[in-house]
Amino acid sequence: MERPRGAPVRRLLLLLALAIALPLSVVAVVGAWAAAERERGRFEQQLVATAHALALAVDRELALAEAVLATLAASPQLAEGDLFAFDAAARRGVDGRFTVVLFDAAGRSRVNAALPRDERVLAATPQTNRPLLAQVLAQGGPAVSDVFVGASGRHVVAVGRHVEVVGAPAMLAIAIWSYRLGDVLREQALPEGWVASVLDRATHVAARTQAEDRFLGEPAPGPVRDMLGGAGSGVVRNISNLEGLPADIAMARAPRSGFAVTIAAPAPAALAAAWETVRAPAIAVLALLALALVAARLLGTRLLRGIDRLGAPAAPSGLRELDLAADRLRTAERAREEAMRRLADSEARYRIATEAFAGGVYECRPFQNLVLRSAGHLRLVGEEHDEPHRDWWLSRVHPDDLPRLLAAYDRVKRGGAELFEVEYRARHHDGQFRWVWHRSVCARDATGRAERMVGSVIDITAEREAQEAEKMVARELDHRVKNAFALVASIVGLTASRHPEAREFAAELGERLRALAAAHDVVRRGAGGASLHELLRRLAAPHEDLLQEGGVPQAGAGCRRITVSGEDAALSPEAVPHLGLILHEWLTNAAKYGALSVPGGRVRIATRRENGTLSVAWVEEGGPMIEGPPAERGFGSMLAEATAGSRFGGTLDEDWAPGGLRLTLRLAEDRVVPPEAQPETATAGPATLSR
Repeated sequence: MERPRGAPVRRLLLLLALAIALPLSVVAVVGAWAAAERERGRFEQQLVATAHALALAVDRELALAEAVLATLAASPQLAEGDLFAFDAAARRGVDGRFTVVLFDAAGRSRVNAALPRDERVLAATPQTNRPLLAQVLAQGGPAVSDVFVGASGRHVVAVGRHVEVVGAPAMLAIAIWSYRLGDVLREQALPEGWVASVLDRATHVAARTQAEDRFLGEPAPGPVRDMLGGAGSGVVRNISNLEGLPADIAMARAPRSGFAVTIAAPAPAALAAAWETVRAPAIAVLALLALALVAARLLGTRLLRGIDRLGAPAAPSGLRELDLAADRLRTAERAREEAMRRLADSEARYRIATEAFAGGVYECRPFQNLVLRSAGHLRLVGEEHDEPHRDWWLSRVHPDDLPRLLAAYDRVKRGGAELFEVEYRARHHDGQFRWVWHRSVCARDATGRAERMVGSVIDITAEREAQEAEKMVARELDHRVKNAFALVASIVGLTASRHPEAREFAAELGERLRALAAAHDVVRRGAGGASLHELLRRLAAPHEDLLQEGGVPQAGAGCRRITVSGEDAALSPEAVPHLGLILHEWLTNAAKYGALSVPGGRVRIATRRENGTLSVAWVEEGGPMIEGPPAERGFGSMLAEATAGSRFGGTLDEDWAPGGLRLTLRLAEDRVVPPEAQPETATAGPATLSR
C-alpha cells in the first residue's frame, strides 16, 4: 500500500501548542502572579501605615484630654471646695468637646458637666468606673479607662487623675464620647466601604466610622485579638468583619495609651489593586489566546474535512495521519462485522442450548443486584415474566429453606467457596411448592470480588417424591422387622411355657432377641449408622437407672453404676448387631455373676480409636472375688472371639483378675466404622448442601 502524502498532524498540533502554551505560561503565571503579590504587599503596607497614623491621632486626642485635666486640676475653686464655681468654669472650658466629672473617694459624682447642677440628680447618678477610680487613687494618674457606658447612657472612654478637694482625695475625669473618637477616624477620609475602629486595651470596640451604635462595646474578631496579643500590628487576610463580610483587616497599637486602631478593607479591594498592575499583561495574554483560537479553528476545519472523508474508500484528505486512520478504520470495521457475526452465532447456540436444557439457566451480578434468567428458568415456576433482581426469586423460596440458600450464596460471595449446590422448595404459579436443585459457579475479578455467578436450576420434585416413597417403604420394613423380633420372642416364650426344662434357654434366647431388636432400633434411628456410646446406653438401660458418660451423669440414659468414657465412633449397620450381642452378653454376665450382681459393684467402659483400631475396654470393680477363669468357655466369650477374629479382624483379651474381670476387645476400624467416618478418608465436609 502506497504511503499517504501530506502535512503530518503531529507537527501542526505541536506548533499550535507552542504558540498558545509558551507565552501564556510565561506571561500569565510568572508575570501576573509576581505583580499581583507585589501589589498586594504594597496595598497591605499602606493599610498598616494608615492604621499607625490613626493610632497616633487617637493618642493625641487622649493627650489633649490629659492636658485639659491638668489645667482643671490646678483650679483654685476645686482646691477650696467651691464646686458650683468649678462646675461653671468646667462647662465653659471644655466647650462641649468633653465632659468633666468629679468623683469622691467613694465613687459618688460631685460634678458632672453633662447633667444639670442638681444635688439630687448627682446623687442618683450611677457610680463611676471602679477600676479607673482605684487606679487613680492608688497611682495618681493620669490614667485611661477601657470603653464603658457612662451616666448619660452612652459609651465613653474616661481619662482621670488624682486631685484633692478641701484636703480630701478625689478623681477628676474627662469622659470622651465614642463619637468624638469616631470623628478622629473619619478625618482620615477612608475610601467608601472601608471601616476604621478604635479598640480599647481589652480589644472591645470603643469607636467606629460606621454602625457605631450597633457594635460599640463588642469584642473584635478572634484573629484580630490574636495578632494584637502577639505582634501588635499587621494584616489578617480574608476574615469576616463585625458585619460578617469578608475583609482584609490591618491593625496598629497606639504606643502611649495602649489602644489599637483597625482598618477593614473589603477583600476585593486588594484584588482590584492587583488587577490594576496585571491588566496590561492580561490583555496581551487574551490577545495571544484569541490568535491561538483562530489558528486552532482553521486547523480544526481542515481536520474535520479529512475526518468526514474517512468513510470514503478513495477520498484522501491530504493529511497523512488521517489517511492512515481511514485505512485502519476500514480494517477494524471488517473485523467488527466478523466479530458480530460470530457473536450472533454464539448467541444462537446459547439460545438453543438453554431451550434444550430441562431446567433453567441464569446469570447473577451480585454487586449490581442484576439477574438474567432463561425462559426455562421461568417455566420452572410457571411464569412468563420476571423482574431482573435477586429478590424476585428469593420471594418464591419456601421460608424454611430460605436461610440455607442465603447462607450458601453469601459463602460464595464472600470467597469461602467457588460454587454451591442446594436443594430447596420454590413456589409455582399454581401456589404449590416444587423441589428444585440449584447449582451456581462464581467468576471473580482480579481483586477476588464475586463479579458474576452463573448457575442452573432443575425441577427434582419427582425425585424427592420417590425418595419419600423409599423412606416410607423403609419405615414399613423397619416396623415389620420389629414385629418379626417380637413374634419370634413370643413364639419362644409360648413354646417354653409347655416345656419347663427349656425355660432358662428360652429366657436367654429372648434376652438376646431383645438385644438384637435394640441394636436394630439404634441402627434405624441413626439413619444407616449408629453411635457406639448410644449402643452401650441402650443395652445398659434394662440393668441400670442412670448412666454416666465421661463421669458426668446423663439423665434418663441408664444407671449410676456403669460409666462410659473415651472417644465415640460411628458404627456401620452390619457391625451393630454383632457388637450388640457381645456387649449384651458381657452385661448379662456382670449382672448375674460379676460386679453388677452385688451392691456397690461398678463397670467402667472406655472406648478408644488409634492406629486404625477401635478398642472397647471393660473393667469390673467391687464385685465378688474371682478365683480364676471358668472351666468352660461361655457363650459370650466364644461369640466375642469368633466375631472379633473372623468377621472384624480383631482380638479379645481376657484378664480374670481377683478384683474384677477385665476385657479388651480390639476391632479393625475399617471393618466396623463406615468409610465416611474414618479419619483417613473423612473430609472437612462440603461448604454447601450437595445433591
